[in-house]
Amino acid sequence: MATGAGTNERQLAVGASSLADPRAAAAAAAEAAAVSEPKLALVFVSPLLDALQALEGVSSVLGEVAIVGCTTVAELSPAGAATGSVVVAVIGGSGIEVATAHTESLTPAPRAAAELGRALERLGDRENRVLIVLADGLAPAKQDLLSALYALSGADTPIVGGCSGNDPRLSRTFQLHGREVYGGGAVVAAIASDGPIAVGIEHGYEVVGGPSVVTEVAGARVIELDGRPAAEVYLEAHRAPALVVADAAVRRAFTHSRPLGVAAPLARPLARFIGDFDVGAGALGCLAEVQRGSLVWFMKGDEESVAAAAEKAVAEVLNGLGSPPVGLLAFDCVARGGILRGQGIEETVRTISERGGGAPFAGFLGYAQIGRLRGLAGLHNQTLVVLGLG
Repeated sequence: MATGAGTNERQLAVGASSLADPRAAAAAAAEAAAVSEPKLALVFVSPLLDALQALEGVSSVLGEVAIVGCTTVAELSPAGAATGSVVVAVIGGSGIEVATAHTESLTPAPRAAAELGRALERLGDRENRVLIVLADGLAPAKQDLLSALYALSGADTPIVGGCSGNDPRLSRTFQLHGREVYGGGAVVAAIASDGPIAVGIEHGYEVVGGPSVVTEVAGARVIELDGRPAAEVYLEAHRAPALVVADAAVRRAFTHSRPLGVAAPLARPLARFIGDFDVGAGALGCLAEVQRGSLVWFMKGDEESVAAAAEKAVAEVLNGLGSPPVGLLAFDCVARGGILRGQGIEETVRTISERGGGAPFAGFLGYAQIGRLRGLAGLHNQTLVVLGLG
């Protein structure tokens, strides 16, 4: 499968392959994603495939082109949502400049941000910039990293991306940079473009209660809200029936459609998926960290509202670009699959393709999304982040 678009100045092309051999699959995807002047390859690879061999396959086709990527829960392309595959997006053209960097650990955040910030130091002075960050989906302190990166990049540079995923049978996720594979860190691609850059961020949930203050937290585990057990406050806010406490399956379905919303300046609350509802301890285990002192709201959505988020995210991108996109990158959340049952993720893929006017796109399902447009906050769950290059 191959799709491509753009002018000689700015190009993006996408290839995907489900060949069983990771080197062959990556090479086939890279060949399909041909552009005339390649600058960057983004590689999204199934955790069931050997990532190092996948890098070798991409390099065998593209040579010394800069590469960043990660393992995923599922790989997205115009061909659909797949597992066990490799998706390669190649960005290039004379109107594009790229620099990359990596850090092997997210802590301490200032040091990790300084290592990633080397990419910005090597970037030319073009009109539009964006940082694409791919961070370990299981590592802590991702919001601390984003805050530190914001201090380096400045308010005018959007930061987008996603957090790598794995297979339930595996205990790690991996990040790819150049010819190396890492775990526990992050990679970044800094892009400067003569053309417009736009970002859409949508989750489809509405505030139904709150606010409350996070008074005790341990990473992604919210222990107290307003000085009381967090689960107790959460259940009261949603007027949850007794069966939610008594039945684990009912509880999972209940929390899937009712994430926490972390307050963010000049923006809608940032969704936090509740993946571990500890009735005994009264704690809420979220998929991404929540900081002590945060103001949180209680939110609710359904299949229709979450599906509509894809249309809204692409519409935001198109409005921001003001012209048809050269290509799109989509960073989606595995937790959205709990709402979008059956063919929901496939519908998201079709929506991106159709609303984007058939522009090539690539992306993946991961454990959290990154989308910072204003202020320090930028870590999301159950959210679709779309980056458009014009």
